[in-house]
Amino acid sequence: MNRVPRYRSRRGFTLIEMLFVLSIIGILANIAMPAVHQAKTRALAASVVADMNVIQTAILDYYAVNSALPASAGWGVVPVDLVPSLPNGFTFDDGTVRYLWFQWTYGGIQGIIAMQSADTDLLAAVKRVYGGQIFGGGTVMALIIR
Repeated sequence: MNRVPRYRSRRGFTLIEMLFVLSIIGILANIAMPAVHQAKTRALAASVVADMNVIQTAILDYYAVNSALPASAGWGVVPVDLVPSLPNGFTFDDGTVRYLWFQWTYGGIQGIIAMQSADTDLLAAVKRVYGGQIFGGGTVMALIIR
């Protein structure tokens, strides 16, 4: 009696197939991670620039109403004079970046809005995103208000 050979149906993957797929996934993940990090840094830099513009607008609003600049405050401290001009819940310290308003009159300079962060990649991204005159290096950058 001639028997026709039966082929067993395979269920699942072999170990070699699984290792091959996992190695491809690992290679793709290593390629994608730097791009994801850069995108997150650029997004955070845009948020920092927006915050600095909000602070600048609040300072100029205060100046328009009072014909004087608000009093200085320390790092991460919202000046009391600016609270009415800032959005509700706006803080000068979000964990990643701390802001400082410093009233300083010297040679046409009226004041300085500064930001401080330990993330030097973020500070470099802020410089690129802002596009205007922003000064500093290391962990501190400043925007001058005239």
